[in-house]
Formats: sequence, structure tokens, C-alpha cells
Amino acid sequence: MPKTKIPIAPLALSSYDDEKIKLAARRFVDTIKSVVRLGPKQADACLRIVKEAYERAEGSAPDMEDVLSVAEELYIAEGKQPDSLLVTLRDFADFQIFRSAKQGEEHDIFKKIHVIDLSSLPESLRKICVFLMLDRLYSEIMERQNAPIDSKGYRQMRLIIAVDEAHNYLPCKQPTLEKFVRESASKGIAIMLMSQSPDDFDQPKYNFAKEMGLVLVFSCFVQKPKMLEALLGGNIEPQIMSQLPPGVAKTRLPNSIRPIDIRTWLP
Repeated sequence: MPKTKIPIAPLALSSYDDEKIKLAARRFVDTIKSVVRLGPKQADACLRIVKEAYERAEGSAPDMEDVLSVAEELYIAEGKQPDSLLVTLRDFADFQIFRSAKQGEEHDIFKKIHVIDLSSLPESLRKICVFLMLDRLYSEIMERQNAPIDSKGYRQMRLIIAVDEAHNYLPCKQPTLEKFVRESASKGIAIMLMSQSPDDFDQPKYNFAKEMGLVLVFSCFVQKPKMLEALLGGNIEPQIMSQLPPGVAKTRLPNSIRPIDIRTWLP
């Protein structure tokens, strides 16, 4: 980004009945609220705007430009002054981050590897972009049957979603990210959250560390060893964690009561 558009329509749905549209509109509002401070009136306006955009799309997905068009009409009709909600929608529409739904609502996220670099976008748009992608994939994934399990008890892996610099997104209190971490394993989805400090995963409203199945901790500075001890078992010396050599990580094997060192690559 922003030279290449993300190949999905973020507001696309499997069907456009009233219930799905209401849920999609709520997810959109939650995404905006997790990044931009919205008061109750702004949140209500955002909900009405998205619903109206879906209604005008007549059984298809609206684009962000469509959402902005509805918003500007509503602000003029109600005599509202531009605020954080309208400015955010304008910024998002200006960047044209996602592929237009008019080019097709199908995507190939499940068929090949995508590396999406959002580093050149402003921070708020980068966060909203990630959360809209997660919203779109979550709604599709949760409608699928559980992934099959083979004779050895291993579940089929359908998709791995890797989020780098996760400390930018963990504090946002965005419900879809939490739902992905809690609920998607049975669907064959793995979420990889990568951050520079283990402390980033322990948020006031939700401790992401509680849901981690596999933990790899490379050299880092640790301020809260108790959280890391709960993940890895045994005593953790912050000084030792900061002196791990390149390629060496601490992890915890199933049924183990203490961490072990493993070499993941040769420097």
C-alpha cells in the first residue's frame, strides 16, 4: 500500500439479508470506535450511514466511497459540522485502500500468500485497514464448517494470519481481533501475533497471552516476568531474556513445567 490495492471488498457479505447487514454495520462502527474516539451521537450516525450505504447498494457490497457519499449527505441534511468520523471516512476514501466491490466480491486470500505492507499509511488508517480485513475474513470464516481432524488428531490448517508489530493493534480493544484469537482454531485458522515485548500481550481489558498455544520468545526486555513465567513455566530472569543469542528462543513444550531453549535459525 498504497500503490497496490488490497484484493478484497471489506464490506462484502455472503448474503445481504437484514440480519447480516445489521451485524456488518455494528462491526464497522466497532472498528472505527477502536481507533477514533466517537461519542454516542457519532456512533449512532455511523451506524445509520453504513446501513444506508448497504441499502443503496441493493444486494451488493458498498465501497468506502459509497459510505462517504452517504455520510456527507447526512451531515449536510442534518446541519452537522465535519468531525472525527467524517474526516476519517474522507481520509479512508481518498487513499482507496481496498479493491472496489464493483470489480467482484470474491477474493483469493485463502488460495495464495499475501504480504500486505501498510507502513506508508497514516497510523489511524493503518489500524482501521487491518481491522476491516479481519472483520471481512472473520464473517466468512465463521460461516464455514469446522476444519476436519485426521486420524492422528491433527486439525487441517486452512489459513495463517500473521500480524507483525502487533503492539500497534492489541491496545485498541477491537472485538474482532479478540474473537479471532478465541474462536477461530476450530475453523483451521492460526493467528500469529508478533511484537517486540511480551508485556504487549497483557492488555487491561483482555490478556491475549491466555489464548496462546505456542509461544516463542527471542531476545527482549521484560518488565513483567510473572506474565512470561505463566506462559513458559519456571522462573524467568529478565537479564537472561535480554541476552539470548540470535536465532535462539525460549518456548514450552506440552506437559512441560519449565521453558527450554531452541534454535530456530543459524545466524
